[in-house]
Amino acid sequence: MTKKRKNDKLWKLWEDIDRYAMRPDRRLVLTREIWDKWGAPRAVMVTDLCRFSHLTRTYGIIHFLAVIRLSHLLCFPPIRRHRGTIIKVIADDILATFPSPAHAILAAQEMQRETRRHNRTAPKPFKIGLGIGIEYGKVLQVEATDVFGDPVNTASKLGEDLADGGTVLVGPEAATAYCARHPDENRWFRERAARASGVDFSFYEYVWDRR
Repeated sequence: MTKKRKNDKLWKLWEDIDRYAMRPDRRLVLTREIWDKWGAPRAVMVTDLCRFSHLTRTYGIIHFLAVIRLSHLLCFPPIRRHRGTIIKVIADDILATFPSPAHAILAAQEMQRETRRHNRTAPKPFKIGLGIGIEYGKVLQVEATDVFGDPVNTASKLGEDLADGGTVLVGPEAATAYCARHPDENRWFRERAARASGVDFSFYEYVWDRR
């Protein structure tokens, strides 16, 4: 699909949102229509490179871009192998969606393993601290163009604000859905709580490194 056609799809969503905004008398009906047309359950992943602002100030923009590209080479293949859709890349962040929490969590585990393998031999300025946040729920998604919804917001908070390098943080909906299908995995989810942007978050740290 061409970029223009993708943008056409996005504009169709905005047209539906415009109708909702302009027709207060039909908002309940339009809400159902929009969710029926654009809504789908998805696991949302947001990644972030930790301590990146410091590295950028120290080594400059070319280094900034080079480390971002290295992170893409490490992260994109696992995302795609586990049926992920890469929605967008914003600076050092990756936003992706998956059919289920299991797909997202398995991808995250593989991404962290690949990053650790890279870091064993990389010079210090090229070592990568990858933080990953995952949440699950119903979102409005326009193919591989954009995605909206509370799971996106939660995954962003977990991945960008709360995850340290080498950690995978999982929202309560994603953890519950995953463990319902994989009850033997319960022991690998450690309950956590934190405050970010004035909001209290309950979530789980997924123990991907089980040495």
